[in-house]
Amino acid sequence: GGDGGGATPSGTVYFLSAGEPYSMDADGNNIQALPSYTRGYPSVENHGGNTWFLRLRPAVGTFPNGDPRTELIAVREDDAVAVVLLSDPLLQPLETSPYYSEKGFRWATDNGVGDGKISFGARLWDSDGSLVEQGLYTAAVSFNGSGEIVGAGVPELLLTVNTMSGDNNNFLDIADHSWSPDGTMLAFTTRATSDLYLMDVITGTSILLINSAQFPAWSPNGNFIAFTSNDGLETIDWATLERTLLAETLVRKNSITAPESPTWLPGGNHIVYTDYSLNLKNWSGSDDLRRISLVDGSDIALTADGVSSLIESR
Repeated sequence: GGDGGGATPSGTVYFLSAGEPYSMDADGNNIQALPSYTRGYPSVENHGGNTWFLRLRPAVGTFPNGDPRTELIAVREDDAVAVVLLSDPLLQPLETSPYYSEKGFRWATDNGVGDGKISFGARLWDSDGSLVEQGLYTAAVSFNGSGEIVGAGVPELLLTVNTMSGDNNNFLDIADHSWSPDGTMLAFTTRATSDLYLMDVITGTSILLINSAQFPAWSPNGNFIAFTSNDGLETIDWATLERTLLAETLVRKNSITAPESPTWLPGGNHIVYTDYSLNLKNWSGSDDLRRISLVDGSDIALTADGVSSLIESR
């Protein structure tokens, strides 16, 4: 649920602590351990009263380039049974978290049970190990009458970075991406250059929005994109390009503290992010979660164990 436009946060935060998955309320209370099959950085989506985790898991064999095979699966929070959504010996999902959105790209309703799409970065190989194409793919997801995921359709290539750079040989990873709430726009970053692009999914056109940005996250109302830059945690009004710095990256003599991986709480008035600190004396790092208010600017710690990193908020 949302926070109703007020300053009181609500929603659920999913995170890892010392590598183990947990959830907690938006105020930092009610911490619950999650089943071990959600370990890693799954993407989280709520649908029909169910919470689904999408993640990669090892599969038998190797891809043509010699990498160990992986497949994309969906797991319901209260049921360890996995639904395989992608298991293709030639299509290799990238090591970024798979992303699922109820309103991502296309969303249809059939008797109150929606069918949606997943989107993920992947490489397509020839059987001889030659790279055919690389980019962001989508696949339709189907649900049964009980709201359970029953499978996914054939993946389709949505975009390749090389077609935007004008160099057909310049294959670049899609590092991270986020759908607009209405599913018509896509914000994504490239791994090699860390640039933030905005794609109109209807027309297929893309523009460079920001240089040197990471971790895009679209606001619930669709007006803003949160991201991290060299300066810190920012938001941008994508229509006016007005940027707002919310939390600074702090560079001190012996340490660096930088915000990472922002996600919006449902009401759109708060952002939860990972606060990463690096000790420059011994090169040890620590992660904790913080929640910042876009209403009054308050920025509070949700964890203090030094080993917590954010998955998503819903």
